[in-house]
Amino acid sequence: MHRLTRGSLNRWCLAIIATALVRVALMPAHADDVQGLAERIHAEWQLPVSLNRDVASLVLVRTIPGETPLSLTVTFAEKTTGAEPAEPMAVRLPRDTRQTEVRVQIGDWPDGEYLTTISEGIGNAASLVRVLRKQTIPAPGVPDEPQEVRGLTMLFVDDWHVHQREGLTRRVHPAQTFPVTSGMLGKDRPHQNPTELSFASDGTAIMRFYTMDRRRRNHVWWTARSRDLVQWDLEKSSVRPDGADEGAGSKVQVPWRWHDPAGKKARYRLYDPLVDGPVSLREVHVQYSGWSPKPTQWGPVDIAPRSTYPIWRKSETDYVVLTPNPLTTDNHRFTDNDPGEWSDSNDNWGGQWLSADGKTLHFCQARVIPRHDPFRVPYDNIPGSRLLVVWSTRDGLNWQPTYLSAPDGDDPQGLQSYGAYGFWAEGKRLRLAYLWVYDQVRQQVDLELAYSRDSLLWHRFAGAPKLVENGPIGSWNFGLVAPLTAPPLVRGDYVYYLLRSLNRPHFFLWNGLGPKPVDAQFIQKRLGGPDGLARWPFWKEFGSWQALADHLNSGSFTVGIMRHRRDGWVSLGASAEAGSLVTKVLTGGETLCINARTRADGAIHIEVLNADGEPLADYCGANTATFSGDCTKQRVTWKDGSVTQLPAQPVRLRLRLQQADIFALQF
Repeated sequence: MHRLTRGSLNRWCLAIIATALVRVALMPAHADDVQGLAERIHAEWQLPVSLNRDVASLVLVRTIPGETPLSLTVTFAEKTTGAEPAEPMAVRLPRDTRQTEVRVQIGDWPDGEYLTTISEGIGNAASLVRVLRKQTIPAPGVPDEPQEVRGLTMLFVDDWHVHQREGLTRRVHPAQTFPVTSGMLGKDRPHQNPTELSFASDGTAIMRFYTMDRRRRNHVWWTARSRDLVQWDLEKSSVRPDGADEGAGSKVQVPWRWHDPAGKKARYRLYDPLVDGPVSLREVHVQYSGWSPKPTQWGPVDIAPRSTYPIWRKSETDYVVLTPNPLTTDNHRFTDNDPGEWSDSNDNWGGQWLSADGKTLHFCQARVIPRHDPFRVPYDNIPGSRLLVVWSTRDGLNWQPTYLSAPDGDDPQGLQSYGAYGFWAEGKRLRLAYLWVYDQVRQQVDLELAYSRDSLLWHRFAGAPKLVENGPIGSWNFGLVAPLTAPPLVRGDYVYYLLRSLNRPHFFLWNGLGPKPVDAQFIQKRLGGPDGLARWPFWKEFGSWQALADHLNSGSFTVGIMRHRRDGWVSLGASAEAGSLVTKVLTGGETLCINARTRADGAIHIEVLNADGEPLADYCGANTATFSGDCTKQRVTWKDGSVTQLPAQPVRLRLRLQQADIFALQF
């Protein structure tokens, strides 16, 4: 029999305790203990950006049915400063509720990007990190009255020029589209690019375009002709787009090869404030470093791959790199808790332009924002949202980003901005943009109209028709419709744009259009799985991987034309009940033309008031001007045509509409 000493007894007790602890550790644990939080819940903010919003919604989805109630703690901290805008929130997920929406009041939070940590206890390492991005863009100041309108075309996209209105509805008018091709021209030549549109003296429309093979080589030139924009005669042509013009009228022409005028003669260097002095914004151009994934050099300057830099082109050969670090760098590979950066991009462009006063330069490109379940689209080629950002500078050296547009709660899941084509209107008092709106779920890119008065705060037309909708599956513009970023052709009452479209779904753009055709196994490997194409709205149209592969391999880019009424994007209109508007005080106008359309029994009555709103005898009452019909530029006269000039004094215009739409006034 062994005798236990005090030391041996202590060692024996410790051994028993250690054994018990090991046994406890090896015992089957509850699912709450062995599974990480990421496997048990999905969490994401409903919108990728809260732009000018006071409330944000955090959506939490339980992935294990019937799990016990779950208590969470949600904390907020600004990514850069660490500032905490609100106290931690306690959130309880009930047993029988799969999805919980947590609404957070953010109206008084400073702008910023707030790391949102979701855990089962403060400081718990097993937590999720999501980002709430908040930005507030104030409205531009109201212009002083009287407004100078000499030579101005006044549009009605907003009430910028309107003092008051009643009974009028703002309407967006979709453009017309005309396909020139609908599929491949020749075997395995899926790439088509329009280069020129003109009209001959007899009214025949003439389009030139070229096709390329899957490797985007071996150009074959084509000429298409039509008298009605519906039926087109196609023939191969040896004439390149810089050849002789058959059209007797105006034309729009796109250079078929883009190049830097300076070429290899350009000498790059970094900006030196002592040598270069203040930057001339009119000579600044934001330049892309190219598609190669490898770093490069512009002269002695190290340049990051797939990045943009502001370049001051001081002369044909003296190119000054203004910032050592890029504004944007293509990046769409994020870890699960990666918050992302403003500089993350993916070559989706929106152009660049100077403000009307020449004091601010704007550059537009899409930011890529990481997204998570339940708002991630797994079968898209980029697991995030692309939202257009305007980078603005007043000195060429310091740039500030603002969102050009952001989805709202009424938009479908996965709505993004894929690019934009912007242009000036109203004598550079209004910036319009055709937005390429990407529906990530449906894998389609269509066209939408947006506008801004200061190039910073942009507006979409909520609930309005698209400028151009995608066609049905298999049609020439099913997957994408995009006007080329070239000046339009203005002819008569219409404005014409060259279109490049896609007749197959957008996902993995190179699928079926790349160097080699794809097969069913290739598509299934990349886009299959329970969260893949089974969730795609058009999957039922194919039903098999082979059918989808065949569709992709037979798809192609196509070419066409977009046409819309001159200055006819948006109207103010009245139906059976009469409506009216009174403009703000205007000055400088000598004559007045109207762009409007009335129904058979409709009319627009136009009166002139003084600055105080009192009627002027020669322009009101029995002398009121009346318009009926459909015209993009009808001269307005009063007093049975005997008064053709507006008064020299500051005035207001009063318009009364019935069964009519007004698009624009021209002075």
